[in-house]
Amino acid sequence: MRRRRAGLTIGILRTLLGLALLVAPVTSTRAEIVRDLVDSKMIAGNLLGESPKREVLVYLPPQYESSRQRYPVVYLLHSYGSGPDSWLGKDGYEGMDLEAELDRLIRSGSIRPMIVVMPDARTKLGGSWYTDSPASGRWESFISEELVGFIDSKYRTRASREFRGIAGQSMGGYGALRIAMRHPDVFGSVLGMSAVNLVNPNPFGEAAWKAANESRDPFKPDANLLARLMWSKAAAFSPNPDSGRFADLPFEKKDGGFVKREDVWDRWLGETLVRQVPAYVDELKQLRIRLEAGNEDAARNEMSAFAGALSEKGIPFSMVVFEGGHVEGVRKRFEGPVFEFFESAFSK
Repeated sequence: MRRRRAGLTIGILRTLLGLALLVAPVTSTRAEIVRDLVDSKMIAGNLLGESPKREVLVYLPPQYESSRQRYPVVYLLHSYGSGPDSWLGKDGYEGMDLEAELDRLIRSGSIRPMIVVMPDARTKLGGSWYTDSPASGRWESFISEELVGFIDSKYRTRASREFRGIAGQSMGGYGALRIAMRHPDVFGSVLGMSAVNLVNPNPFGEAAWKAANESRDPFKPDANLLARLMWSKAAAFSPNPDSGRFADLPFEKKDGGFVKREDVWDRWLGETLVRQVPAYVDELKQLRIRLEAGNEDAARNEMSAFAGALSEKGIPFSMVVFEGGHVEGVRKRFEGPVFEFFESAFSK
């Protein structure tokens, strides 16, 4: 009788287990890239008609779906002229596949599992420069407020500054440093790689002013690259709804040459990060800061000047000069050292 009851009990348990398996969700131990769409109130209503609907790629680490764990987050900002897919083997960084590299780093124990968020900050002129502007939208606010709030509400994040970092390359490096220094209550660590617009808003000289002033339609994707670049900066740094062209350029063509508009140029200089350091000393001292640049990168001098401005104010930071140029060599840094920096920052 006992054997029969035991047999019945085991049989019932097996039946219940079988039913449970039928209704239980299938979970994955693999990492994945989720494509989200954020309808941004911060970007809506801009003069250029930039779409407020922004795609955001979200890397979820292995075991995310099958665990209840909460994860630190790194926000990753792309460069001018590219988009979030540039981190995944398309349009930049020597074919880097960030999803595969993060999987490898996590599985090897080099870094803890983390979420990585890659927003699309492209504009009709090629890039937002991650600033708040009536011309192109409130991109700084979108990243630091709206997007962070969206990610924290939808995903299992460790929603505090100590476990939230931001990084970027080129225009994205400028954006990461700019946003972090203005919002140390949101981000606790920042890495700027190959950052531009730190000292000189126009390192291309008269050729850039000529291209911008003579461009009939910089909004065309195949328009002169320098013209598009200068107009994108004008939209970000010197918007002017009354100008008839949404923004002002710092130089205008006159009498066969170019005349500097001092007031506009001063606005552009004011948006360089070296100029902004004195106003954000206390905020910068709250951050873990890493600067990186290739030894053959033209932006290295500006990175060094920014490092000098930090040192002058007693702001702690680390700087790495690696073998490479503005893009060459970047892949190797993101395949290990970049996320190892954030692993160390999240451990403090």
